[in-house]
Amino acid sequence: GWTSLFEGSKLATKGKSLNFTSLIVVHGKPQARLSQAELKEGNSKWECSTIVYALGDTPTIASLGRFVEREWNFVSKPQIFLYDEGYFVIKFAFKEDRDKAVFVGLYSFFRISMLVKKWKVDFTFQKEALKVVPLWVFFLNLLLNF
Repeated sequence: GWTSLFEGSKLATKGKSLNFTSLIVVHGKPQARLSQAELKEGNSKWECSTIVYALGDTPTIASLGRFVEREWNFVSKPQIFLYDEGYFVIKFAFKEDRDKAVFVGLYSFFRISMLVKKWKVDFTFQKEALKVVPLWVFFLNLLLNF
């Protein structure tokens, strides 16, 4: 079989061995089982992150990076990941940096409005679909008392 190809190989003795973990089925959908240690490690990896949703056209990672450098120049340079159409994950080095960036909440660049929220353990992109959309409206020649 295939195992005979790797017997005695130096490559087979390096690194970790692979283990099989069977899936569990919940409500007809297969799910992987993770240990508490694996969950804690995964959660800590993203705890300094924000979720950014672009309302309208999805900007490129490069244009979002330029925006972040210009608008959030008070924090160390974060990592930017495109998750899905319109959704980005921005990973900061420190929670304090993330909190400063989230403080404003709504940003706009090149006429694209962006919502910025803290990532949290139970965040799911599907459940966080926008139900309310912020909208900027300009009324020309509106009297001061209005």
